[in-house]
Amino acid sequence: MNNFGTIFLYECKKVFLKKIVLISSLLCILTIVFSLTVPFQGDYYVDGVKLDSNLNMYLKDKAYAEALDGRIIDQALIEETVDAYRKIPQDPDRHYIVTEEYQTFARPYSEIFNIIRSYLNLPTSEVMYSWEPNEKEVYESRRANLEKDWENLRLSDGEKQFWRAQEEKIVAPVTYRKTHSYNEILSVLQTVGLAVLMIISICLSGIFSGEHQRNTDSILLCAKNGRLRLYLAKIAAATAFSAAAATLFFAAVLLTVLIFYGADDPDASFQLIYSHCSDPITCAEAVAIMFVSLLAAAIVTGVLCAVLSEVFKNGVAVIAVMTALFILPMFVSIPAQYRIAAQIWNWLPFGFVSPWNIFDSYTLPIFGVHLTPWQSVPILYAILCGVIAGAGMAVYKRAQVKGR
Repeated sequence: MNNFGTIFLYECKKVFLKKIVLISSLLCILTIVFSLTVPFQGDYYVDGVKLDSNLNMYLKDKAYAEALDGRIIDQALIEETVDAYRKIPQDPDRHYIVTEEYQTFARPYSEIFNIIRSYLNLPTSEVMYSWEPNEKEVYESRRANLEKDWENLRLSDGEKQFWRAQEEKIVAPVTYRKTHSYNEILSVLQTVGLAVLMIISICLSGIFSGEHQRNTDSILLCAKNGRLRLYLAKIAAATAFSAAAATLFFAAVLLTVLIFYGADDPDASFQLIYSHCSDPITCAEAVAIMFVSLLAAAIVTGVLCAVLSEVFKNGVAVIAVMTALFILPMFVSIPAQYRIAAQIWNWLPFGFVSPWNIFDSYTLPIFGVHLTPWQSVPILYAILCGVIAGAGMAVYKRAQVKGR
């Protein structure tokens, strides 16, 4: 046990080669593939009427999106889109999607229409029948809606100025690009993130507690390197496993999307799929940001789980605590009126692995510089990892002295 590298590799082998790791990883990857391919299965119904198979629906929408790819969403395209939708008869007894007019005239413009509607934040029927097409109003409405969101979130004047400056960097009118693949990645991020954190918690729950339960800790703690090196090796192994889990499952998402949806333009504006975001980034950059955010959340969760394993000395107790932390954000939310508490709550690992928190409008001001969540949270997590690992080391040393 004189070489840290040897100890580290041995601890990695103990964690990575567990049967539960192999089984849970396989199940998670199969779940990812299934969830991303569900849209192709079965038939598409509206009000009990079968329109087509889901696969054919997707293929048609993909062809329509490709036909529009590269067009600027300006006054001409907005008028063209609204004119196509106004060919749909106003029939309160039928959903407009089932009409022949929608399938023939409007559906080829559905992607553009959805962007216009999200920017305006108006009901579908109002945009279809009473709104007068106006390019300037579309983009100004998006900005006005963002201002309302910032006010509701209790952003400071400095934060508002920061986001206004970021908005100036976003090109308008925006150029439409097909973004089906990016939409799918966005839609499964939270589910995949929670699955990664859960697997980390289950697989690392025994990294320290296992030694106590097998009564091998008395031997290890008496060994020459049974203190600092062994502890650091276990923490490093937990970090490596967490990073590997996040990378593996995110790679599974990307590969599945690439196979079934194809590769879309990496330079597509992120505002095409997430209009509430004011970061001047492309869809490809957003995917990279989501991966780094998931990686950071996974690592801090892994370190926390390892330390709890030493604190409780019982793997089941660790899993119970971590599961409670996963479930709690699903039922508890903190109103924006409690600004600091809401920001901290949204930035905890179990809630942060979601697009709306990664690309949230809350910022971290440092010496007059405003850092966005995806810029600041990984840094905070790195600091938190050090604090948690340090606290765990204090518990580990005390257990040696007083527990024997």
